[in-house]
Amino acid sequence: MTEWATKAQVIERLSRWADKLESGELKQVRGYLQLIIDPDVSMDDTGMCCLGVMCEDYRTTHHWGEWKLRAGKHLSFSVSGLNDNDDFAEDDLPEDVEIDGDDISAKWYSYNPPMRVLMHYGITSDFQGWLAGRNDSHHDNFDTIAGYLRQCIADPEKFAEIGALYFSDYEASIPENFDPEQMRTSLRVIHTFDKAFDVTPYYNDYNDYDDEDYNDED
Repeated sequence: MTEWATKAQVIERLSRWADKLESGELKQVRGYLQLIIDPDVSMDDTGMCCLGVMCEDYRTTHHWGEWKLRAGKHLSFSVSGLNDNDDFAEDDLPEDVEIDGDDISAKWYSYNPPMRVLMHYGITSDFQGWLAGRNDSHHDNFDTIAGYLRQCIADPEKFAEIGALYFSDYEASIPENFDPEQMRTSLRVIHTFDKAFDVTPYYNDYNDYDDEDYNDED
């Protein structure tokens, strides 16, 4: 079973990921982990979202994992078996995902990193979703996203306490009923992360919500 990284490992790995985002050597895309820019011109000309850069760092550092071409130009990242998770079952897939033989629809795995990779970097499912939103919907560039990682490196306990990071030797309090491997789909989570990272909110109207308007049960 895959284990969560220690705090020291998380700091080291987030630093390496941030360095790659800041290198200026990578093309940024939105909506997919990795995307072939123009398949008619070159299959080697690709861009990545910020989470795709994390997956590529994992692959090149540990020599484990591979990119799989799906739907012509979208690539998903695989590290073990069909879905890349230790306890996968086809029933766990969202309803809109189609399975064709041993292949998974690009609707799902083209834009989700494997859970074991998130655990390697100490990234919770909540934080993965927030970072994807900043990359895809808010159009933050790689330097800006690297800045969020630098904030986590500077004060990992602060971001663990709000459920953005998780490490195996973390002893402080965590959010109530919090599971780092499950994504909570609520405005409160987004609001909490936006405030912690001091960013312009993607949901401009969520400050008008009272606590009872949030739904942490989703």
